[in-house]
Amino acid sequence: MSLYYRKALSLLLLLVTITSSASYAAPKKKILFIGNSITYFNDMPRIFRDIANQKGDSVDLTMYAPGGTGFQHHYIDPAVFHHFREGGWEVIVLQPGSSESVGVPPTQPRALTLQQARVLIDSALHYNPCARILFYEISYGVFGSTAAQVTQYNTTMDNIRTTAGYLADSTGLSFAPAGEAFRYVWNQDPSVLLWQAPGDIHPNIKGSYMASCVFYASIFHKPSAGNTIYNGNTIADAQYYQRVADSIVLRYPGRWRIDTNWHRARFSHTADQLTVQLHNQSEGYDSLKWFLPGSAPKTTAQVNYTFNQAGTYILQLVAYFGACSDTLTQEVSLSGAGGTSIQSSGSHSLQVQLYPNPVNQMLQLQLPASLRRFNVQLRDAGGRLLQEVRNCDRLNMDGRVPGLYVIRITDQESGRQFYGKVLKR
Repeated sequence: MSLYYRKALSLLLLLVTITSSASYAAPKKKILFIGNSITYFNDMPRIFRDIANQKGDSVDLTMYAPGGTGFQHHYIDPAVFHHFREGGWEVIVLQPGSSESVGVPPTQPRALTLQQARVLIDSALHYNPCARILFYEISYGVFGSTAAQVTQYNTTMDNIRTTAGYLADSTGLSFAPAGEAFRYVWNQDPSVLLWQAPGDIHPNIKGSYMASCVFYASIFHKPSAGNTIYNGNTIADAQYYQRVADSIVLRYPGRWRIDTNWHRARFSHTADQLTVQLHNQSEGYDSLKWFLPGSAPKTTAQVNYTFNQAGTYILQLVAYFGACSDTLTQEVSLSGAGGTSIQSSGSHSLQVQLYPNPVNQMLQLQLPASLRRFNVQLRDAGGRLLQEVRNCDRLNMDGRVPGLYVIRITDQESGRQFYGKVLKR
């Protein structure tokens, strides 16, 4: 484990030892963007950083993006390799140039772009062996909204997506599908301009904002929805771009090869009053360590642990994969009377909103776009199961006795759970 990771983990364990009810502050994740003006226009990485910080995923960000460059420049640029040698990067984003992204004559051949990308990747991993590297799938500009111009744009975007997939498949990496988000919005309404002007490939504040949401969802595997960093956009526009980015990234991660070849720590839980059962779901790991308040680290795949009293506790799993590791931290609240709530502070939280609350008739569940198979349980305040439905985002509360009810939503694919309370008038 690198010195950076050891220091971050030591600090976290110290905080857990001091108090089990203190709020969890994630160590900063070092992220490097290498690109050109498409990356730096409107300071897109900064918007991404601000969204991540507001969502509780602390980011230490560096951007190197000289205008008019691509892999053909970066792979011989000493400044790029200086950044790699700095070390400690957990995520590195590589943006090809626009002609490299299109990848068909008379632009640069894809095979040559791949050759230059390999030089960058080999150097990046030499100094940062545990870094996740992903490519930036850019969006091309538009020249108008006639039928011919729409066809031209979509043909160009097909080529860009093919290049991104070719680079990802050839290197075992993934890509952030910003271009697909642009394409979706513009095809839905060609009057919405996401670029500086027709014929300009550079994004405007709308495009840069949506790209930042795509990167948040791609890197942290969580929806960007709910953040209030609007960066000059209207609230309605910003929330729409959040939903588009989340849906495209999180509904179809396999299309973008997101973490296909990267190991991640995963675990699910069940709870009964003060006892928590933790179930490791990581794959391909060499060893595990569970860190629980007031207990020595545990190394078994499954853990049963009983707390002395009700409260909010921080639970952490570190999965080791060779010289690398991945950490998932969750904050669990135990009532001691059959009620629990859990929120992930790592990259796998299940974020759900219940509204209206209090409710008279129909309760709406605002679910993340990544949730495909799930079940919903309605329980009374004493924990008695009243109703259970599958893959339904609403519950009819009409006819229920006024009072407090508990909602439990379980993701059938990952085991993640959400607990919430709703008041019936």
